[in-house]
Amino acid sequence: MKSSRGFSLIEVVVALTVLSLISLAVVTALRTFAMTQERLDDVSSRTSEMRTVNRFLNRALVDALPLMRGDAAGSASLLQGSSTELIWAAPFSASSRLGGVMIIRLFAAEGGLKMQLLPFYDAQQEMQWERAEVFSVVPQLDELTLTYFDAPSGAWVNEWHTFQVNPDRIRISIAANGRYWPDIIVRLNDTEDNFF
Repeated sequence: MKSSRGFSLIEVVVALTVLSLISLAVVTALRTFAMTQERLDDVSSRTSEMRTVNRFLNRALVDALPLMRGDAAGSASLLQGSSTELIWAAPFSASSRLGGVMIIRLFAAEGGLKMQLLPFYDAQQEMQWERAEVFSVVPQLDELTLTYFDAPSGAWVNEWHTFQVNPDRIRISIAANGRYWPDIIVRLNDTEDNFF
């Protein structure tokens, strides 16, 4: 008489345990891969945003015009800045609707780093920012610090209001989404002062 051979209960339990461990390892590996891909996408998105903002600010600031505002008390550069706001005039072409020499305002506001544009007519014109459209440059801004390099003194200063020239360089420090960006340092083109 032939005895039928099959799997014992212990062999079945061991086989199921090994299969469960393999399945758990595969599911864990897939989840880790998906999380890694999400993190890579986040890093890539942040890096792309930093590069775009850096390129835009460099292009908009490097050609800041050395225009002077004059009155009976004297003259001062049209470029004015504090640690959280900067106003300057530069050639600007964003679209067929916005172009030519513009007065640009970069400032920290609730909800991010913002920018406004006004057409430039002359250095004495009223700055009617309440009428200018607000554009978002960096959403979810945590911190903005602007500093200005005064070439004659060789020092970085926090304000640029009464100077008769544009600063040699402007440093922009940004923190967004809980992370600090590398500082953006823009050296302005050196051209002669113009009075309007």
